[in-house]
Amino acid sequence: MKKCLLYVLGLCLLVTVSCRTADKISVLKMRGNTMGTYYEITYISDRGYMSMQPRIDSLLEVFNQSVSTYLPTSVISRVNKANAGDTIPVDDYFATVFTTAQEVYQKTGGAFDPSVMPLVNAWGFGYKKNPAPTPPDSAAVDSLLKLVDFTSFTLLQNPYRIIKAKQHTELDFSAIAKGYGVDVAARFMQDNGIQRYLVDIGGEIRANGMNPQDYVWVVAIDQPNDDPAATNREAAALIQLNNRSIATSGNYRNFHLINGKKYAHTIDPTTGFPKMSDLLSVSVLHQNCMTADAYATAFMVLGYQKARNIVENNPQLDALFIYSDTTGNMQVYRTPGAD
Repeated sequence: MKKCLLYVLGLCLLVTVSCRTADKISVLKMRGNTMGTYYEITYISDRGYMSMQPRIDSLLEVFNQSVSTYLPTSVISRVNKANAGDTIPVDDYFATVFTTAQEVYQKTGGAFDPSVMPLVNAWGFGYKKNPAPTPPDSAAVDSLLKLVDFTSFTLLQNPYRIIKAKQHTELDFSAIAKGYGVDVAARFMQDNGIQRYLVDIGGEIRANGMNPQDYVWVVAIDQPNDDPAATNREAAALIQLNNRSIATSGNYRNFHLINGKKYAHTIDPTTGFPKMSDLLSVSVLHQNCMTADAYATAFMVLGYQKARNIVENNPQLDALFIYSDTTGNMQVYRTPGAD
């Protein structure tokens, strides 16, 4: 799972409830746990105190039951346990994630590939924690690479079903699910009349409207450092979120050290090995947090230059890249919309 790489600036996140009596504006915050991480929602209501946490918790629990590989009875777990040729009923959440994953898979040349799950498990980053003191060898990786085939899964509609063509293939939505969870929570806020909010699930964020001080919401991007506990955090850049979403991916916090060697959590679906590249961190902006989340993972596989080319040829995307140049120095590049 990606660690939190973003934090929100502003006094509004330092208070639980703040009421401005004159104009009857309430600034409220909900915080809880979901998908193995935290969620935090700050919102502004002109109708006084409105506690929506029980409904948000229930909503995210239902969502988790669809896309979490850590729940043995979830929809995605049933797909992963199915045999070749089986047809498995899936829900709207699963179908939406699968469809977006297909789109990003195609547009990134397979760099984003949810069928990498068997390799994610083998390297100890999935729902099966690797108890072995050594990483998988080349023979084991080559064998598991035969199971990496996103095109072997077919989504049927009316009703939604998945046909699984190959035995032992599995899907992993961990690189896209948190982003969609943000979108789901944001849609819930708007359906309940809340137009000014910031939704944060494990560092994937969507903001809408103005913050409590009537400015555009601002987030800070962490300076990359090898500190899994995130106790020493320093901002590398600030980004305004004007009715947009942002998702960040990086290899500098989520990694394993085996016999003194660092193994990153981003698995390259073409080689089967953890990907260490010149790209240290990437923050992707898009209207939908789910799409931003998927691209952020794909860009860590592709590296700085290929990822930048994709962003600059897609008007819906913006990004901030933190990368190492040819001399090993850290550099920051942002597209015009990532200001």
